[in-house]
Amino acid sequence: MTTISEGMISTWKVGHRTLDNMVPKITEENISNRLHPETNSVGFLLRHIAEAEHGFSHSVFKGPALTFERKTVGPGITDTGEHTNVEGIKKMLTDSGIALENAFKNLTPEEWEEKVEMRMGTWSRRDFVGYLLAHSSYHTGQIGLGLKYGK
Repeated sequence: MTTISEGMISTWKVGHRTLDNMVPKITEENISNRLHPETNSVGFLLRHIAEAEHGFSHSVFKGPALTFERKTVGPGITDTGEHTNVEGIKKMLTDSGIALENAFKNLTPEEWEEKVEMRMGTWSRRDFVGYLLAHSSYHTGQIGLGLKYGK
């Protein structure tokens, strides 16, 4: 029998697979790629996903607080071109995934159904997994286009 936590971990991992398969292709040469000068770079988008996932692991899924400074989430934030540390950003993504998975593991079935209020809505924790996947998928598409067509 699969627990809710195990099911949510599996769902999240499947939804994250496209991004996970893209990460090894990130290099010093393409991390700064942008589709257009006014769009976010590959590095910014990768860091943004990591920050969002780690932030949600704490604020929604009751995991530990962020272990790194938020630089891509919040009002008025723009991509200044500073997010070019390939290994550092890859580590942030890995750490965020571990934090999220550990937070999922520690939730009871009742906690999965509790409503959590965030600026984007009030939903159950189970529903927030869907939100996180949509968020990551959206930005993964941008990253893929940046890698393929960006400069």
